[in-house]
Amino acid sequence: MSQNNPSSSPPAKASSYKVLPTTPPNNNSSTSSGAQTRSRTTIRPLPGSSGGGSVGHHHPNNNNSPSSTSGGRPSLPVLPSQDNLGAHTHRLVSTVKTSLDYDQFAQIITTSPSLLSALHSQRLLTSSEVDEMASALYQLASALSTLCFMNKVLIGIEFERGTDTSTTPTGSGLVIMRGNTIATKIMDNVVKSEGVNYLKSILLEPMKKVLLDEALDLEIDPSKFEASSRMESETDLPSLEDTNFEGKPNHEIRVEENLENLNLFCRYFLDRMLSREALDTMPFNIRYICKIIYEMCRDKYRVENAETLIASFVFLRLFNPTIVYPESREILPTEVKIHSKQRRNLVLISKVVQQIANGFEFGAKETFMIPLNPLINEYIEKAKKFLVECATLDCEKKLEAMEKQVPEKVKSKVISNDDQLIQDAMNVQMLIKAHEKTILEKNNQNCKDLINVLSRLPKIEEAIKTEMLQHSSSSNNNSSHSLTSSSVTSKEDKKYQDSERYLELLEKAKQEDVRDLEAMNVLTCRHTDPQGRPVVIFSEEKIRKEDLDRTLLYMIAKLDKVVENDYVMIWCVSNSTSQARPGFSWMLNVYRTITRKYKKNLKSLYILHPTMMIKVIMKCFSPFVSEKFWKKLHLVDSIQDIYKDIPEETLPLPPTTIAYDIMQNNIKSNQYALFGAPLEDIMTNRKDCIGCLVPTPIKNCMDFMREHHADTRGIFRISGNQATVNQLKILLNHGTNVDLHHVDCHVLSSLIKLFFRELPDPLFKYSMYDEIIKSVKEAGSSTSTIIESLKTIIAKLPQYHLELAKELFSLLYYLQTLSEENMMNAHNLAIVFGPNIIRSNSPNPLLALQDNGPLTYATEIMIGYYDQLFTSSPSGNDNARPVSRNHRPQALDAGDLEQLKNLNFDQQ
Repeated sequence: MSQNNPSSSPPAKASSYKVLPTTPPNNNSSTSSGAQTRSRTTIRPLPGSSGGGSVGHHHPNNNNSPSSTSGGRPSLPVLPSQDNLGAHTHRLVSTVKTSLDYDQFAQIITTSPSLLSALHSQRLLTSSEVDEMASALYQLASALSTLCFMNKVLIGIEFERGTDTSTTPTGSGLVIMRGNTIATKIMDNVVKSEGVNYLKSILLEPMKKVLLDEALDLEIDPSKFEASSRMESETDLPSLEDTNFEGKPNHEIRVEENLENLNLFCRYFLDRMLSREALDTMPFNIRYICKIIYEMCRDKYRVENAETLIASFVFLRLFNPTIVYPESREILPTEVKIHSKQRRNLVLISKVVQQIANGFEFGAKETFMIPLNPLINEYIEKAKKFLVECATLDCEKKLEAMEKQVPEKVKSKVISNDDQLIQDAMNVQMLIKAHEKTILEKNNQNCKDLINVLSRLPKIEEAIKTEMLQHSSSSNNNSSHSLTSSSVTSKEDKKYQDSERYLELLEKAKQEDVRDLEAMNVLTCRHTDPQGRPVVIFSEEKIRKEDLDRTLLYMIAKLDKVVENDYVMIWCVSNSTSQARPGFSWMLNVYRTITRKYKKNLKSLYILHPTMMIKVIMKCFSPFVSEKFWKKLHLVDSIQDIYKDIPEETLPLPPTTIAYDIMQNNIKSNQYALFGAPLEDIMTNRKDCIGCLVPTPIKNCMDFMREHHADTRGIFRISGNQATVNQLKILLNHGTNVDLHHVDCHVLSSLIKLFFRELPDPLFKYSMYDEIIKSVKEAGSSTSTIIESLKTIIAKLPQYHLELAKELFSLLYYLQTLSEENMMNAHNLAIVFGPNIIRSNSPNPLLALQDNGPLTYATEIMIGYYDQLFTSSPSGNDNARPVSRNHRPQALDAGDLEQLKNLNFDQQ
């Protein structure tokens, strides 16, 4: 395969999440591993556990040799192959009945095919539990050097189920490595944890060329240019400015130029991705997954499309998500913001990469991409050759070396000596325990073996108590470096030193820059309970583990004045994952750091949606927490339990927390729908709209936009996160009181557009569509004529439609007066909103495209002349300027206007 020069020049235009380090084995230890001295013991092996290299064996006369025997039974030997390792572990699981520590448990659970098969069943775990299980197993296997073996077993299970001839034709590959399974999620963990530096080295240079050139436009969809051309035209007929000397419309020339640029940039990306450098520097665990897939296809299951399956991993899980969202893989600094046109450029490149990965040309679905098919065909064979080379890996010596490390790592307590790893092991234990009944009901040997292993672990409560006692002892022995403990001679001295220490932290907190935490609404205090006490809301899902120290300082700075008097706190655990969740050591640190006023004046602490781990931890906190504090603690699984004490209308919780509660508790709505329902039905059937002129939730959203986000650049143009928009839609349909302070500006604007787009009969009713388009076309260049025509049409609107139109255009009129800040003048706002509020019910999709110019201009007139069209008396605002086709309200200078013309405006 010919490789391209990775350092080749870019094309000219046509015109902290790391792999946890493992503790090195203690090769010089002369004691048995069970009695081995450690700097900090997290979990002590229970009586009957050897704690050494022997999984599950109890050796009363252990002579410290890995191959020693006791009663004629050998301890775990260094095995010559991964297959033998799994078989040996399986025999131990089935026959040995002694207790296990967490290091032994981690070895068994990551190397036993039967147990992994039982865990892998999709029907056992929910989607979020699969994520947590996969994350924990990945960390444990990485620490013990069993990751390769675990991946081989899990991918083998994927193939076994995916090629089952009873459900799918052999070799079709339709269900192999698809869906939310432990195997695919562990593969994602490998990519996210081990691929960051690799992806940066391969993709950063081409990525920079796309993002640093703000003028770069790779759009080749003619419909976007045709719509834009019609919006900019002075009349319905092309002017001389709309064509070139050859008589071609300008948008056709732009498509041709952009196509050439897109072709060049796709080559630039593909040459980097398929280069020798990309092959040679690819992380071992990523290449080993390729090797497993290839060998499963070729040797065991006779699946013909091996390259396609490898491509689904390398391209669709590794490269393509990074191309579209480079910030999600830490390729770019967090402060870099990618605008819509830049994102569109990356999406177009990713479409080409995806087609090459799938091995297909573009077709009827995206006809505008068909000109790139020659490029697709050119690179398909290159990609196949690259993928086969990725899977051709000589790794036997490395695998043997890793196998030899396993018993030594178990012996040296790699898992037990690491806070995060021990928590990962406990998470696996609790996830299995939570489904114990269902597992046993399956009544097969694999499931029985799994429960057998679980029964031999320490009880989770005992394990956590041991961990907390050890942490407490360690903290007290290191008082000079601890924020939460000190060696004192009297109760008064301790109070004084605690106060001094707190004041030092408070002073440090005032100097710390925590604006990012403030913007994320990690901690809010905007509401009161019926007794008038402030209610503090802490959102755990929004904090990052690397920010725990800063989060503590932020809490101190934010709450120091609040806690001078009685207050209530709600700790929202919803949606946080095990890897992002602060551990109980941090929670204990927080408790010990805060001064007496925090504890004395706290009247209730609600922990909302606590995980099983948190519930267990709370049971173990009694040695460390006063009895008075314990009585203030409430573990609640449903928001309704909090609403019994604090009314819902006075406590808008984070929307994602409420959405999680609705889904988790399967709450049915007794409220009439807001989205997708006729406006008249909404106003007469929804409890929060009866007696109002405008749907209350939508009015609240628009008022909030006016008050808090009016000057935001790209308002209503930049799309918000679709998943969050859908969550908010669910909440508003349920009639939930949403605290909009927690909602991103662009999510909120997308939600408002969605409401208008989903009205069954649009804001300007279907029956008015032809009249609006006709009035614009007949008016020609006469602005006064079209204003009079639109007045007549607006007067025909039903009451609720008229009142909602007044509310919307009042907001849009105000936004266009701030166009110097938000870059959205009346014309730009009309481009975004016109198709959402003026729609045809014709089945002909080309009609909307043909009428886009008049439709947008009518919307623009209604925004610019809001006072004349929607109010009986003008407001007298100087910002209301006449609109003509040659002068639009709040027009920018020529340079800014040209930049705006090139933006890829979202017409959603």
